[in-house]
Amino acid sequence: MKLFGYDFIAEYIICGLAGVILLLFIFDIIQFVKISGLKKRIERLTEGSKGSLEDKIAEKFAQITELKEVQNKNSKDIEMIFRRLKATYQKAAIYRYDSMADMGGQLSSVIVMLDERDNGFLINSVHSTTAGTYTYVKKITDGLADVELAEEEAVRNCRGNWKQEKQDRHLQIGEAHATFIFLRPVFKEMIWGGTALRDLYHYDIPSDKTGECWAISAHKNGDCIVETREKSEYSGKKLSKLWQDNKELWGKSGKAEVFPLLTKLISAETDLSIQVHPDDEYAKVHEDGSLGKTECWYVADAKEGATIVIGHNAKNKEELHKYMDDKNFRGLIREIPVKKGDFFFIEPGTVHAIKGGTVILETQQNSDITYRLYDYDRLQDGKPRELHIDKCFDVITCPFEEKEPVHRAEKTYEDGSVVRNLVVCGLFEVSYIKVEREVKLTQETDFTLVSVLEGEGVIISENGDKYDIKKGEHFILPYGFGVYELKGNMELIISGCTK
Repeated sequence: MKLFGYDFIAEYIICGLAGVILLLFIFDIIQFVKISGLKKRIERLTEGSKGSLEDKIAEKFAQITELKEVQNKNSKDIEMIFRRLKATYQKAAIYRYDSMADMGGQLSSVIVMLDERDNGFLINSVHSTTAGTYTYVKKITDGLADVELAEEEAVRNCRGNWKQEKQDRHLQIGEAHATFIFLRPVFKEMIWGGTALRDLYHYDIPSDKTGECWAISAHKNGDCIVETREKSEYSGKKLSKLWQDNKELWGKSGKAEVFPLLTKLISAETDLSIQVHPDDEYAKVHEDGSLGKTECWYVADAKEGATIVIGHNAKNKEELHKYMDDKNFRGLIREIPVKKGDFFFIEPGTVHAIKGGTVILETQQNSDITYRLYDYDRLQDGKPRELHIDKCFDVITCPFEEKEPVHRAEKTYEDGSVVRNLVVCGLFEVSYIKVEREVKLTQETDFTLVSVLEGEGVIISENGDKYDIKKGEHFILPYGFGVYELKGNMELIISGCTK
């Protein structure tokens, strides 16, 4: 071997060429395997076809093209069916309930679609730890489906509601209730009344002695008429009738025998009597089954120097008896100054009186039971008004204890708007809303009573329905109303039954 000779270089060149040839051979083998595999795949794809390989490939390509055309047609058919569904089934909702609880079931969902006659179908998917998962479709006729369910509860904000009939255990499906139920107030003339309801709210009052506006009431002594702003089956009905006939509007609260709340505007030109109200238990026994009267006041207007009576100074029933025997009512009562925007919660058994120069928005139980303790020796039709001394003594709480109402935290917005919860008790809750520009709210009670005390604006439902509202208007947002917006510059009081 020569170190600097040609023999050494030639050997390396020969070895390099041999390596390249070997690599090319291996590559050819790999390509042969790939082609063989591809050929077998094509043969499998074209199995059953006749002719050359080219003809077979062309035939398979035509089949694929035809399948794509069918797929496109199916997509168009599905889209058309979907459009028909949207046009035919005008009510749709998703509900959740605790299915098959006896088998360890979990929360399940049911989808319903109904036409204008409440006919349609229900699609249900049940998930059970023992029965597995299965889906079924049930036909719905007149809003009823033969489906046995555990006790259901509609998910908040869903567009609809249901209830389970106790007897036949059928599922009754109802549409979303985004209807605004406006009401025609009932006015009451009172010995202490005046003209403030006309002066402040532009009501057409019956006389210059008008003391009360029963704004949202289903009580037999002042039953409001429904006045919807569009054609509706509800329009012209009394609210008590709507309560009895249209349970779908009220949620679980609709189980009560009577509409549970009453909203009043009270205009006191002069002082109301010093009075007290019974609780449910006492009223049931002594007032022919009536509800008692828990109430609260939001001061909508007050003249300078105005006062109200809240509570008394008797330490016990003996002292109360002496005050009453001596007719020392001035010494008995606690009189405090009041201004616009103040709020007071009046429990049964609390001595109280609205005094002259104030206008009060009162939210109360649906009751008209009042026991007068003292009426300033006034005459009505030449006679003193009836007092109820014995019943007052029975129900007045001794001693009086001043309490701060239980309420939730206040919510403020960047534009200065405020939602201030005023009280939450076992019967109702009440909130004050100040709208500077816009406020978005979610219905938190089965149904919501709304009173506009100042300003004007619009209310917009989740599905886009919009109504102008202004000072002095009162209406109800029924069950299932969901999310709504208030826009404008206004002050409102909203209330509803505590869940």
